[in-house]
Amino acid sequence: AVAGLVNLYRRAIPKSQLISTCFAQWRKAKAANFAVHQDRIARMETAAKSGGDPVAAYNAIARILREKL
Repeated sequence: AVAGLVNLYRRAIPKSQLISTCFAQWRKAKAANFAVHQDRIARMETAAKSGGDPVAAYNAIARILREKL
């Protein structure tokens, strides 16, 4: 995980795109391994693409992932 974050910084991703880029990478690498309903993934993607505060977007995604089914 740390190596992935370092690679993102090296690519000089703008702050406004950091979370959406991380989320896209997560979807490619991990989403298939998790039993996450498509509705939840869509909500996480909306939060990731908000372009606002990256910490708030991360927290929103984390809340969605922690929701009980």
